[in-house]
Amino acid sequence: MKGLRYLLIKKDAKLTAKDTERLETLKNTHPDLYQITRLRQRLYDWYETDTNPEAATKALEKWLEDAAQLEIKALNGFCNTLQNWKPEIVCFFIHRVTSGFVEGINGKIRLIKRIAFGLPNFHHFRLRILWACG
Repeated sequence: MKGLRYLLIKKDAKLTAKDTERLETLKNTHPDLYQITRLRQRLYDWYETDTNPEAATKALEKWLEDAAQLEIKALNGFCNTLQNWKPEIVCFFIHRVTSGFVEGINGKIRLIKRIAFGLPNFHHFRLRILWACG
């Protein structure tokens, strides 16, 4: 198991022959972990496909069914989140736009809030945010 962390999150396109061999060993020794890596890769491939929302919904439902068949308790929360937000997630396939930029700005603001404990007033806090986020 030593040194498998990066192998488990590596994209299939970037796997070397040695990586593939190690995954085959993992398939025999830890089949549940191997199945989770396959599910992760399928979800990544699903986001990369150029498809319509209807086909994306069917593919996501198939992915959720396959994840449920594994009966791995650790996946339940993630699958529930995907199920609850399925319409919003599938909307990605309409315009191919994410909220990543906004989430990045929110992260910067949270960081500034943590380190801005000594700022005397809101005006200075606002100026610091505008300076950091442009």
